[in-house]
This record gives sequence, C-alpha cells and structure tokens, in this order.
Amino acid sequence: MPFQYLQISRILSDRDYSNDKNEDIYVTLHKRETHIEVHGHSINFLTKIEKSEPKKLRIHIVFHSHVDPGWLNTFEEYYNVSVHNILTSTIYALEKYPRLRFIWSEISFLERFWQDATAEEKKKFLELVKSERLEICGGAWVMTDEATPLFYAAIENMIEGHQFVHKEIGIRPKSSWSVDPFGHGYMLPHLLPYTGVESMVIGRFHDHVKQRLREAQKLRWIWQPPYYEMETNGPIVNSLPYFVYTTQHACPDTKLCGCYHIGPSSRAQCIGGTSMKNMNKTNADKITEAFVNQMKQVQKVYGTDDILVAIGDDFFFANRTDFDEMYHGFAMMADNLKERYFDQIEMDFTTISEFFNRIKNQSLATLVGDFFPYTANKDENHPWWTGYYAHRPYYKTLERRLQASFKNGLRSLDILRVAIKSNESFSELQQAKRDFSLFQHHDGITGTSRPHVMADYERRMNDAMALSMRVFAAMTADIMKLEAPPQLVNKIVN
Repeated sequence: MPFQYLQISRILSDRDYSNDKNEDIYVTLHKRETHIEVHGHSINFLTKIEKSEPKKLRIHIVFHSHVDPGWLNTFEEYYNVSVHNILTSTIYALEKYPRLRFIWSEISFLERFWQDATAEEKKKFLELVKSERLEICGGAWVMTDEATPLFYAAIENMIEGHQFVHKEIGIRPKSSWSVDPFGHGYMLPHLLPYTGVESMVIGRFHDHVKQRLREAQKLRWIWQPPYYEMETNGPIVNSLPYFVYTTQHACPDTKLCGCYHIGPSSRAQCIGGTSMKNMNKTNADKITEAFVNQMKQVQKVYGTDDILVAIGDDFFFANRTDFDEMYHGFAMMADNLKERYFDQIEMDFTTISEFFNRIKNQSLATLVGDFFPYTANKDENHPWWTGYYAHRPYYKTLERRLQASFKNGLRSLDILRVAIKSNESFSELQQAKRDFSLFQHHDGITGTSRPHVMADYERRMNDAMALSMRVFAAMTADIMKLEAPPQLVNKIVN
C-alpha cells in the first residue's frame, strides 16, 4: 500500500464534532486517569504529588541547530548564508566522529539542500539516517505555530514534509522536536499520532506553569487531547526545563552554561567559570564538575535518572570548527565522568528517539489542557504573548484565502484524478502547497518576522494563489471535455 498521509485529513474530515458534549469528554478523561490539568497560565494537580529520588545520573546530550525558514532573513537568505553550511558540516562531523549524534527538524530546508546536494552528499546523509546517528524529527515542512493555523493548514504542513521524507529519505519519523512556538496547544498531540510520531519535545510555555511542573517533578507526561477517545495513548512529552532550547538555557545558571557553548559561531558569554574551549587534562575535573553540578540541579526538577540536555542555538554549527570544538569538549567531559564515577554518572551523545527509548518504561502522569496564552515572565511584568494572534492581519487574511482556494480546488481535483487517473495537476501544485506550508512557520503566520521577510512570504502566497487558479481553471476545462456523467461534471464545476 503506498505511503499516504492524506489519511490524516480524511480521518479528521470524517469526524462529526457536532454531537460532542462536555460530559463525554470528561468521562473519557476520567477513564484515562488524568493527573494534571493545564489551562494556559493555570495548572491543577488532580492526584497526590509523589516525588522521587534518582539513584544515578545519565545525561543525554542532544546536538541541534534551530533554523527558522524566515525570521530576520528570508528562507533563501538563511539557506545561502547558514543552512547549507550547517547540513554539510553535519555530514562532515558525523562521519568524523562515530560517537556523535545530531537531530534535524525543518524539512523545508532539507528539501532545499537536496536540490543542491551532490550524489555523494545524499548517499552519506542517507547512510547516517539509516545508522540512526542523524535523526529526522517531526517530519513537518516547518516547525509550525500552534495558535493561529487552522487544522487544514497543520495537516498540509505535515503531508508535505512527511511525503518528502518518505520518498527521499525512506523513513517515518518517530519523535517530534517543537521547541520554539509561542505556547503549545492540542493540535500537535492530536495529529502527530496519526503520522506515527509517538513522542515530543516541547519548550516554550507559561513560566508559572513550568515552575509548578518543575517543583512537582512533572516535566514529562502523556499528553491526551480531549477531542475524542483514541485507541492508543497520546504522545509522551518531555518539556525542556527552562526558557528556551539553547545551551545556555540547559542550566539554571545561564551565565555559567555559556562556558559550554564554544566555537566560531557561538554568541554565548562565559561568566563565572572556565570555558570548555580551554579544557585540558589539568583542569578537566574542575570544568566537568561545574557542568555536572548544574545537571544535578536539572535532575532534581525531573526526578529521574535520565535527563535530556539540548545543546545548540539559532543557526549554530554553520562552521565545521563549531562541531570540532563542541564535540571534543563534551566527549572529554563524558570520558572524565566515566573514569571518575564509573556508571553512577554517565554522559553521552544521543538522539530524541534514543532518549525516549531509554525512558519508555517510566511511569508518567497524564496531562490534559493547553499552554495558551504564553508569557515568558513568571512575575507577569511583561505583556502576554497574544499580539501575534491578530498581528499583521493582511497576511493572515491572504493565508486564509489561499487555504480556501486549496480546499475547494483540491476537492475537485481529487475527483478529477479518479476520473482521468492522472497525478499531473497534483505535481503542478506542489510548489504552491509548499509555499503555503512555509508560511505556517512560527515566525511566518504569527507576523513576527522582519518586513522584508513578510514581503517574501506575501510574494510566495500570491504566486501560489495564481498558480492554483491556473491549475484549477485548466482542470475545469479538462473536465468539460470528459465523457463523464453530468452529475460528476456538475459536482466539480459547481
């Protein structure tokens, strides 16, 4: 059977929500033994909180680079200046250091790289994925915003990314990495299980809620969407412990953790410690111990032996020396720990799926609710991050019009494909659908990008609208030539 993620939209479109009642939802939740309810900035623990004392410390280092397909620069500007170099450097580093692991989530940039990559680069990339040292996470075209897109747009975003990954890379992602949207909602934990994704790493939500979860040692949970009862549980979620996904924010002391983010592309400052760049046999114990002390504090907010530590930054690892220096530093610390602590404290490089496989037998709380609205300040001295819900309405309106065009046209096109057994029109629309999906990025549809970047999104959507109208017009002309039953023609044309 061919790999078809269109089943996602069919499953959802067949669902009738009109008869859903609140009591039905709560009965379902009760059956799932709900432990935590979250509603934006409020959180309730429905069962007694029992903290645990870990016996060991296992530090799972995850190297990543956060690459926005449009923010301060346009998609193409970022690709030409940074992203192409990041991907070639990744291949170089993973080949050079067999112990190293890396994750990648933005499929839009991967597809752009695939256009330029040599046959040898593609071969090496595929070998690294096959060996599970390079993990493709999420599989969506972009790391979508979770507040403003509609379900249709989120599904299209998944379809475009997953179909490329399946066709060119030959895999089906198991884990999701969504660490920068401004809050998190029900949409992804509801949709991702349909794509085969079983686990998620998320990052940004109300600091008051995150603080309560830290205090309760509940930064991992099973996230159950309330729409209707599924045959299986929702995805397992691991929240990053602090503000964002950078190396500095992997620790409670962000200034000290700046000492462990080194390389030519680093923008971190080392304050209060010794830079890992200057580590040698003489000071290795001291530098390693300072990092471990930070990780012990992180472990306290999880209450488990295993902790995931995100190591990276925006457009980091664009220089091969970034990989060289970061790898040697963390590898030296890992070896130092093994020599001094044997198996009581361990550290090594990992992927998201490897980490979740390690913790799969842990007993986890069940959480229901969403993390909107979002604010980054627990004292609430800063405004809520809700302006992007309606900010730059022209672009949001253009996106909705393009979405309506796709929904109406593709419904007719699906009928035409059955009638004439052709996928030609679908192929013509692929670039239009990809540009539509690109705008779902958390700095696109939110309107949080620079003006010239928003103008680039606008150009792409206008081109997509024009292309889709041409395709649908040609399609209608073809339909009129068909020797088809009149009711079929009327259904399409009208």
